[in-house]
Amino acid sequence: MKIPLIAAVFFAITVISQAQSVGINSDGSSPNGSAMLDVSSTTKGFLPPRMTKAQRNAISSPSPANGLLIFQTDSVPGYYYYNGTSWIDISNRATGINAGDMQYWNGIAWVKIPAGSPGQFLQFSVSEVPEWTGAVFPAVTTSSVSSIGYGSATSGGNVTNDGGELDIVRGVCWSTTGSPTIADSKITSGTGSGTYICVVTGLTSNTTYYIRAFATNAAGTVYGDQNSFTTLTTPIVGESFQGGKIAYILQSGDPGYVLGEIHGLIAAPSDQSTGASWGCSGTSISGTSMLLGTGQANTTLIVNGCSTAGIAARLCDDLELNGYTDWYLPSLNEIIKLFNNREIIGGFDTVSGIYWTSYEGSSTQAMEKDFFGYGNQTFPLKSTLLRVRAVRSFVLQ
Repeated sequence: MKIPLIAAVFFAITVISQAQSVGINSDGSSPNGSAMLDVSSTTKGFLPPRMTKAQRNAISSPSPANGLLIFQTDSVPGYYYYNGTSWIDISNRATGINAGDMQYWNGIAWVKIPAGSPGQFLQFSVSEVPEWTGAVFPAVTTSSVSSIGYGSATSGGNVTNDGGELDIVRGVCWSTTGSPTIADSKITSGTGSGTYICVVTGLTSNTTYYIRAFATNAAGTVYGDQNSFTTLTTPIVGESFQGGKIAYILQSGDPGYVLGEIHGLIAAPSDQSTGASWGCSGTSISGTSMLLGTGQANTTLIVNGCSTAGIAARLCDDLELNGYTDWYLPSLNEIIKLFNNREIIGGFDTVSGIYWTSYEGSSTQAMEKDFFGYGNQTFPLKSTLLRVRAVRSFVLQ
């Protein structure tokens, strides 16, 4: 018989307030006086909440009560209870569940060694019940820190032993207080053994950070040696910053230069197209300029005067990249800055790459910039398919 919700709530409140024992059975017997809930049956069992390991570990608000019981359905299925600090497997696995328990590998699984018994390869268990799948802890070293900038740096690591598992998570973690863990800021980079590189961004300028490589498999997480570095007080060309790579920083005498402020160009980290037209051949887009600082205005003129989809300026104007939407097709003098720093910025086709600018030469022609050789510039037809690289402006006051 189903109990109406309001009645069930009232009944529960009444039992709690009177601290009575509740019995659930089919024979009408009285509940045991020492139990708040006495369930008895000879034909049916009792089902606690069933959930995955990830769902179990997500119980955090409020935190699990000491003694909370669940049935885990994946990883190592079974009954688990919370002992106040971690989840404990109460199944009869004969594995160590306490820090300091000794185990040996019997060829199939890790087995707890009774006190005073000889064993084979011995290993201390971790503080949480080990859910062994045959893996052992991986090994990882931390790479030196390089390309330190205003808000970024490059590091990485080398997983020298994956612990017998290809499904391994690796990366770096960092903090400003030392001994960082994956509970602090982190970034991952691929899987498996071998070397890897991580570009850390979003850092605060003129700040000391501590960084370590990490590797995680079924046995747990291990860390490499700790390195430290201090970010710069001003940005530098080539560093990862605000959605791309810093391509140029304005100098005294440049249009838009303001004493005491840092202005510049950020290039997208890769090309937006390897073959797009400038667009609308035969249509004059009056008012475009080749000067530094005019690329955004040029792009607006082009997309307002040419509705063709997929043209170079529209690809930049529509771009949403790394959280930024204010990208544009650079003017001639802006793309010259990218050409001069092309090796530092990276990602350009420097063998045969030809890139559009946002400067119109005539109703049928627009200016391009070669990114090979001496970097010539000509006025091909607007219908020519050339490469596109978007830029955006930034300012730090």
